This record gives sequence, C-alpha cells and structure tokens, in this order.
Amino acid sequence: ALPSMEAMDLLAALLAETVRGRNSSENHRWFLDQLHGNKVPREFGKNFRTLNSEAGLRKVKVCIDYFGHLRKKMIVGVTESGADQTSFWLDEEKRDISVADYFLKRYNIKLKYPSLPCLMLTTDTNFVPIELVKVLGGEHNILVGKLRQDYQKQVTAATAMPPARRRSGIENVRRLVDLSPVNPLEKLGLDVAPEMMKFNGRILTPPALKDSTTDQPQVGYYANSFKSIAPPKYEVEWGLWSFCWGQPENVQWELKQFAYTLCGAAKSKDILLAEPRCAEQPEDSSSKFWDQSWRNETQLKNAVFRDLKQLQQWYPQMQLLVVALPDKEAWTGTLRSILKAYTETDTDLAKFGLVTQCVLWEVKGPKTGLDVATSKVNNLLLKIAPKLASKGDGTGSCHNVQLVQPHELLTCPTMILGADVTHDVHDVSVAGVVATHDRAFVNYFTELRGQAGFDFSQLKERRRKSEERILDLADMVAALIRRWRAVNSNRLPDVIFYYRDGVSDGQFQPVLTYEHNCLVKAFKEVGGQDYNPKLVIMVGQKRHQTRFFKDEKGKGKGGGKPGFEMQVRPGTVAADGVADPGHLNFYMVSQNSGMGTAVPCHYHVLHLDPRLSIGIDDIERITYDLCHLYSRADKAVGYASPAYLADHLCERGKLYLESQFGIDTSNSSSGCGDHEDEEKTKRMIQERVDWLNKSWADGAAKSILQGRNFFC
Repeated sequence: ALPSMEAMDLLAALLAETVRGRNSSENHRWFLDQLHGNKVPREFGKNFRTLNSEAGLRKVKVCIDYFGHLRKKMIVGVTESGADQTSFWLDEEKRDISVADYFLKRYNIKLKYPSLPCLMLTTDTNFVPIELVKVLGGEHNILVGKLRQDYQKQVTAATAMPPARRRSGIENVRRLVDLSPVNPLEKLGLDVAPEMMKFNGRILTPPALKDSTTDQPQVGYYANSFKSIAPPKYEVEWGLWSFCWGQPENVQWELKQFAYTLCGAAKSKDILLAEPRCAEQPEDSSSKFWDQSWRNETQLKNAVFRDLKQLQQWYPQMQLLVVALPDKEAWTGTLRSILKAYTETDTDLAKFGLVTQCVLWEVKGPKTGLDVATSKVNNLLLKIAPKLASKGDGTGSCHNVQLVQPHELLTCPTMILGADVTHDVHDVSVAGVVATHDRAFVNYFTELRGQAGFDFSQLKERRRKSEERILDLADMVAALIRRWRAVNSNRLPDVIFYYRDGVSDGQFQPVLTYEHNCLVKAFKEVGGQDYNPKLVIMVGQKRHQTRFFKDEKGKGKGGGKPGFEMQVRPGTVAADGVADPGHLNFYMVSQNSGMGTAVPCHYHVLHLDPRLSIGIDDIERITYDLCHLYSRADKAVGYASPAYLADHLCERGKLYLESQFGIDTSNSSSGCGDHEDEEKTKRMIQERVDWLNKSWADGAAKSILQGRNFFC
C-alpha cells in the first residue's frame, strides 16, 4: 500500500515517474528539492491533466490538521497556479483573496512554499496549500506509480499466477515456521495434514447456443461471426459523438470511417443501422471538456445537458448514441458518468429512450485511435444489441444468442432475479435487483434503491452496517413482477429463482429470514393471497480462499501452456468433501481463466421449494447455463449472469451518485461526533438517498429503457 507521506513527496514521486531513462530515486530527490525550493518543475505543467486524473492525485485520501484536530479528506484536483496566485471570493469581506493570504489571516500560517500549487479537497472550490496536506498510508491508498503505462501489466503479472506457481506457493507455506498452521495447532492437540485435499469433481458440458443461422456459435469465439437471433425489426437511428483531440477535419474523417465500419459490421449481424444522423464533436460540451474550464464539473455537466437536449430536439427518433472518448484524459471517466446519468435519470431525456455506448479511442504503438476502435466493432455490437428495442416504438428487447435446449424449468413461466448491494457510496448503500424479461433469459428489468449505509446508535456513534439486507426488496420485486407480467401474456411466473450476490456466511440467516419474507410479501401484493410461486433462493460467493488444481497428468484447461497443466476445465463442479456441512452448496468453475488460477464460485442453496422435483444436478445445470447468457461478452462468466448484472446495476447507481455529488470523499465510516454533527450527517445521507430514489423513480424506472440492458 501507499505509505504515509507528505503530499509534496507524493507529487515528486509522480513527477519522477514521467521521466524515463534515469534512476527513479534520483529523479524523486531532484523533484523534491525543486519543490522545497519553492519552484514548480516544468514537468508539472506538461503532465497537469494527468496529475488531475485518477492516474495522478485525484481520489488519493489525505489528512489535514491545521484546524487543531485531524480531518480526513480526498483530493479531487490540483490547481495550476500557486497558492499566492490562486484566489477565491471571501463572502465575509466581499472581495477576492489569495489562498496564501487567507491562511495567514485565518490560521496565522505563513506558507513556506507559496508558489507551489494547492490541492482541491472534497470539492473543486476548497483550496488547501500542498505543504499542509499529508497522504494517508496503509490501506487508504494504492501504490504510487500509476503514471507508468505498464503499471497495470506489472500488477496483473504479479497477481495472475499460473496454477502450478500458485499451488507451489501454497504448499511452501507449510515449510515456513512463522506462517505454517501446523505448529500452533499441534500445541492445541490437533494433528494437521498440510497436504492438499483430494476429491472427485465432475465436468458439465457447456450448453449449446444458437443465433439466427443454422450453425451453433461456439462459446468464446462467436463475437466475430454471430447473426443476432433477435435483432431490431427496424432501421436504427443513431449518432456518433467524439471528445477526442484533433483537427476538426481529421476528427470528422475518422468518425465517418468508423461509422462506415460499424454499419457494415452491424449489417453482417442482421442489425440494420441507418446512416448516422450526426457524426461530430458536440460543440458546447467538447469545448468545455478541452478548454481551461474543464476542471469545473458543473460547467461540463451543464454543457453536456444542453447538447443532449439539442440532440433530442433535432433527432427525436434517435435510439443510440456512440461516444468516442480519449483513453488517457483526466476527466474521461467523469464525462462518461455525466452522459450515463443524464440519459438514464433525467426525466425528459429518459423518456427519449436514448442509450449510449462509449468506445475508447486508444493509441497503441503504431495503431491510431481509429485503428484500435475499428478492431473492436464486433465486441461493441455484442453490447449494443441488448441495449436496443426490438420495435420501432421503443418497446421490446433484442439479444444475440439463446439456449438451444434449456432446462425444462426454463421452458415454463420462470422468472430469474439477481440482487446485490454496494456499500459506502457517499455513505449510501446502493441496492439493485434485476429480473429476466422473457424466456430467453438475456434481457433484464431493473430496480434500484439507495439506503442509508450507517446506523446511529444511542451514543451518537456512526458505524458501517455489517449486514447486506435490501430494505426495500418487497416493493422492488413487486414492480419487477408487474413488468414481467405485462410482457408475458399477462400471466404471473410459476417459478422464481433468486440469485443473491455479496452475502457472507454469517449473514445467511438474516438474508434468508428477511429477504424471503420480502419476496413472499411481493408475491401477495401482486398476485393476491393465493399466489405462491415455487421459489429457489441461492447465494453466490466469489471472495473466498478455495482454489482447485487438476491432480492428474496431461493437459488442463490451459492446453499446452506452461504452468497451466493443473488448471481445471470450465464446468468443473465439486461438492462431496469440500462443500460446507448442514445445507445444500457446491463450487463451480464456469469461466475460462487464461491468465491466472481459476476462482470457483461457491453457491449456497438457502431455500428450495419442495414442490419443485429437482435436485442439485438440476440447479448446477441451470446455473452453468446462465453463466453463458451474459450479454456483454461471448464467453461464460465466473458466476450466474443475474447476480453479475445486479452488480452492474449497483455500480450504475454509484455512478449516478458520483455524477451528482462528485467522487466519493466520505471518510466517516466510523467515528464519534457531537449530537449536532451526527444529526447533520444523518440528514445529509438521507438527502442523498432521497435524491437517488427520486431520480430513479422519475427516470429509468418509468423509461422505455426497461427490459433492455442499458446499464451495462
């Protein structure tokens, strides 16, 4: 983790990473000497945008103590000018004042380095001289060095171990006296066999998929060749925006080339895209993104909103907007958040029914942004199709493939739910529930809620909740069942599967009790007292320490790849000897892990309706099939798609909150304060919860986007 240090030290380290060909530690010392000499190195100006991004100082957690006590904050930006040149309006004196003068007047602090920049803490109007800021160490921040382009590759290489290497590392632990559990347990009278447990598993055959051709597309390889089995039944109106830097005539040419390629690829997949209604750089928002006011998020948001409203007025039938984004600009992520939030939560724009698809204009070696984007069009169309309506009036949903021979339970009126909760987004927990649209089990209806992420005890001590309950689950599921009924011949589902993500072992009982009761309440609310569908409740866990290794000799899932001979194959299922005692549960490896050791998902069946004449084999088969119906890719994913998409929906709720309130700068997951502070915090959290719930209710919940996978 990033060690605790002065913010100036971190800035020097980041600047040192921008200089190649010299000793990194010498670079660091040289930049630090420059800063301590009250000098701003020229590399600061050259890398100013990057330093303002998440690859630089943005989102780094810090602390300040000039108030007389420690306060934790988060960096949201850095000023281009020094503290003596950066000014703001001081209401009490009705005048502009420099940051250096303000700190001298208010806190009697004379800055040692007034020419150095200020850090923006929490908001982009809160300027604090960098010399007064300290970086939090330990788990608060990740390692410095993010400016290096090969940083992510280094992290992946260190963590994605081939199975042979990981197994060897695990077995070597027993030889280390300080780490091995053998000696401590022997002192307690327990004999330990440190060898790996051996057991027999079985391998499920992958499900057969079909598209609109007579051939069955092969899992993991059909992105380039599929023909959509349920494409739009009309010519899709769409537009193309670019926020990439370049001469207008060059950008215009690149957009036309990309549009031509995308339309051609779509046609080969039976998706008919019209000529783009626009292929341009949106004038207002693009200028705000690139000029000096780009740091002002409010101005950027207003500009994007104006351009989207203009688009709505000029092209009211447009259903798709493809947006080309620069891959290394400081606010690319922020711009994406703004686009998604406006088109999905704004009352008027959500009724418009416009879905967005972003594509990064990456430059990789000799390849231009256009070259890289063009190479991605087939994968791009995998994502675009499930976001589109099947009918020209904006209703219905599209998908690319479906199961050839689904399990018999999937052929009857069955609805599948997925649910998840994301915590600590501006002190708000975001709960998401998705429900299948029809018997293809690819498209989903959605419901999203915010709920307070903290309890307030009698001692006014705020603490993070340790449970995962979805508090408004009954209303959410009731709304989803009504939508399902509306598109399925006005009948209710006979069978409901509920896949729950993110629940630890200790929370099984609260989830089973509370959420089971909520589900039953939703059934009665929609179908009356006599409505009692057959219900299966399952929890999927990915955060555990269990790994499987193939014991027999020969080729594993990695084929002849060195170190991958022990990789278990996709579809591997294990229960006997490794499952938890006391309830029905099993491990499943569903994805093809080509880089590291496969991580199995641990499924727990918490409720199985006795009226269902199915066993563990049926549940495993249905779950494995669902892993192949993830609409964003042509590969099987690591756990059941409904739970995976519920996680995507929660992330979308997080995006909405950050678009409205800025990046999450909360640091109040624990601690004490006086009654007035706690009441203020409680009101603030509730205001955020109310905003999210109202935005969802007025936007996407009522939008024709429902039933389409617009959120992923």
